[in-house]
Amino acid sequence: MENKREYIYDFLRVISIIGIISIHCIAWLMKPNELYNTLWWQRNIFEAIVRPSLIIFVLVSGALILNKPEEKISTFYYKRFTKIVIPFLIYSFIYVWINKYKLSTEIFIPKNILTTILSIIKEPASYQLWFVYMIIGIYIFAPYLKKMLKNLNEKEIKNLFILLYIISIIKYFLPLFNIEIGITNILIIEWTIPFVMGYLLTKETINKHYKLIYILGILSFIFLIIATRYLPDIQNLYDLAPTMLMESSAIFIFFIKNKEKICESKILNKIMYFISKYTYDIYLVHIKVLDLLIFLFVKIFIRDLLTDTIMAIILLFITSLISGIIIHNIIKIIGKIIKITINKITHKKIEAKA
Repeated sequence: MENKREYIYDFLRVISIIGIISIHCIAWLMKPNELYNTLWWQRNIFEAIVRPSLIIFVLVSGALILNKPEEKISTFYYKRFTKIVIPFLIYSFIYVWINKYKLSTEIFIPKNILTTILSIIKEPASYQLWFVYMIIGIYIFAPYLKKMLKNLNEKEIKNLFILLYIISIIKYFLPLFNIEIGITNILIIEWTIPFVMGYLLTKETINKHYKLIYILGILSFIFLIIATRYLPDIQNLYDLAPTMLMESSAIFIFFIKNKEKICESKILNKIMYFISKYTYDIYLVHIKVLDLLIFLFVKIFIRDLLTDTIMAIILLFITSLISGIIIHNIIKIIGKIIKITINKITHKKIEAKA
């Protein structure tokens, strides 16, 4: 089974999580005192490089999930619940415990436990957790999207790919010209767009046009840098803007087209595979780790140099990886204990009836 693993997706996951960490380090350290000075340009270019990271994460999810063989919908939901929802709930509970209750044991009072769970369902316990709410929403409909996409022919795949960009243009660029579209009930919209695109970009119908996608991706990157400087009134240059989607698509398809060269080293593949297993945990924990690093090392960083930011990214990545590994395995052990306990109780009930 390991020989069939697509290691290229591990590379993409690791690069994406480093990019996401970079975004938050940039926000902390690279704060120019003067508009359009050298530091401003450094930040502008750096952000244009790392901003596609979150979209690439979703592209990878779409490519992997929507290309998988058919399985029972209940099985799909169970896997996502154990891998995504349970860790999310535990991390969220920890965030509430730290931020609201200041590690007080009061949180374990039944009433407060219920209040905490309801608050987690309602809104993120930490701002980066919005991503999990979004991805859970996509996963709810993913099995049905998969069935729909599997029945598309080559022409329909190409048309859908173009349509997704048109939807993005309508949402992000037409309002710049005071043109508003009243149509809002579109099935594939918001973050479902890159999720579906991840699947489409793996199809020969789309990736045979990789050179055009490269060109559009580079032009989007250049436009992003220029627009940030010379068109400051333009909003929504990031997120799911067409230029960001195209830049992300170009990066994604570059890795897919060159996977044999990129994945040549077995040692590097194993390293990336190991780190990739904990990218979700890194994402969940890295903001609290960043808060701790700011508290401990705030005086070390000068707060105006690119080198400081790179150092902070490396430090945050390593500490978040270590923290993620520890918490991941603690959750895993707790899960095994609960499973064993349930099995024992069930076994005793069966013996009692016998």
